[in-house]
Amino acid sequence: MQHPTQFSHRSTMMCKNGLVASEHPLASMAGIKILESGGNAIDASIAVNSVLNVVEPSNCGIGGDIFYLIYFDDKIYCLNGSGKSSCNASIDLYKNYELLQIPETGPLSALTVPGCVHGWKTVLDKFGTKKPDILLESAINYAKYGFPISHKLHDLIFRYKHIFQKNTLWNNTFIHNPKFLYPGSLLFQKDLANTFQILINNGFDDFYHGDIAKQISRYLEKNSGVINSTDLEKHVSQWQEPIKTNYNEYQIYETAPNSQGLTALISLNILENFNISSLKYLSPEHLHLLIESNKLAYTVRDSYIADPEFINIPISKIVSKRFANKLKQNINLNSVYSSPINYPSNNIKKPGDTTYFAIVDKNRNCVSCVQSLYSSFGSGTIVENTGILLHNRGSYFTLLPQHHNSLQPNKRTFHTLTASLTFSDGHPFLIFGSMGGDVQPQIHLQIFSSIFDFNMDIQNAIEAPRWSMPKSIYSNDHSLLFEKRFPTNIINKLKDIGHQIKFTTPYYSPSGHAHGIIIKNNILMGGADPRGDGIALGY
Repeated sequence: MQHPTQFSHRSTMMCKNGLVASEHPLASMAGIKILESGGNAIDASIAVNSVLNVVEPSNCGIGGDIFYLIYFDDKIYCLNGSGKSSCNASIDLYKNYELLQIPETGPLSALTVPGCVHGWKTVLDKFGTKKPDILLESAINYAKYGFPISHKLHDLIFRYKHIFQKNTLWNNTFIHNPKFLYPGSLLFQKDLANTFQILINNGFDDFYHGDIAKQISRYLEKNSGVINSTDLEKHVSQWQEPIKTNYNEYQIYETAPNSQGLTALISLNILENFNISSLKYLSPEHLHLLIESNKLAYTVRDSYIADPEFINIPISKIVSKRFANKLKQNINLNSVYSSPINYPSNNIKKPGDTTYFAIVDKNRNCVSCVQSLYSSFGSGTIVENTGILLHNRGSYFTLLPQHHNSLQPNKRTFHTLTASLTFSDGHPFLIFGSMGGDVQPQIHLQIFSSIFDFNMDIQNAIEAPRWSMPKSIYSNDHSLLFEKRFPTNIINKLKDIGHQIKFTTPYYSPSGHAHGIIIKNNILMGGADPRGDGIALGY
């Protein structure tokens, strides 16, 4: 096995008792506070996610969806906290507005029920030990009394202000709050703090059945929205069987469809046919096999993954080694694969903004959680007097009726959110995930290979140069984005065999903000991505 180059310019967080790796230092601190007070990983996940809602409002929040992989008392659980489309949502509805595709902003883009809060309630009811007032305390304080915004959040706010320039509530929340926003200035979200307090006083069900639900449905009705009170009342989270495969001695679990996690497992199954650890790390040969395995897995993803209540997904078949062996026949070491599939739409979806966090407690219970508003600031629709920013996840639906991800009432869309848990010798080994929209399975594959094939440290694996193929399920584009950190001779060799490569800046944010924890010899080792504001903290 080749020993790869070290990339880390951050230290790997190492500790014995508990660890949180998340997208923001204040969120990681909130999680550690819960763990230190005797809470478990599931308790800490609510604290982490609620703080992220406040300090990373472009990426996540209670107006969005959530997926959990949980390891608790020697059992593995998968929670699908994504919402269905409104009973009013239909292709004809958008055709009546003379729209060829679903808008990416505004009330018409907020057509699926936000599943996050119900997800919190579901995992807390099953595993939790702490009360909501304790778990939401940090989030309320940061929302009510303000927190200093990072340079990255400042840049995002000013990048999107022209998109939402006519959106009074968005501007009042993010631009005129305070009036002259700059990195390090305090951002206040007092309406959101009040909403969190209502959830404490009335219970998380209030989001779907109480005062908060009434405010959401009234606001959307007044603004030609799609979701109504019936949609909110009917929403439930789903416990699912996680999907899994083996890669050499590792057992890898991913979130089940409508999540795209299956894609990463197919990629690994294909890659296992090659002796990757005998190659030089990030050599042209290594990169070519990663890219081609990924490309073939995406042809399967783009044909099969959607709401399993609306499409038959032969999971056992497509996650099998036999199926991967057939796909492997399409890999040529000296040329690139071109998909013969003709996609029925040219709609290219913008990269999604998401947050991922990993948590391990002193009893080695693990949480791998991914939560999102989909696009930056979601739909941009803030429900009046609540501070709730609604997601635009439903805009991933297509209005083409023959497509397996076509819009229909009460349907979950294909979901980019995916989280992973890896075991070695029957024990949790790697808790990992990333933001990145459609690119997430590609990030999983790169990190998995770095760790499984080259025994890389978690922080180094996260910081390594990254490539991405930013295609949606509606695109046949196999062009690649490479961070400008790869040697020229390697890029030239890849171009010589047909790869279409463009360069991005080093540590390119849309190539994902990955976070993870490795458990080795009962020591916790955490890593966070310098492409974002994240940090791993432990005690």
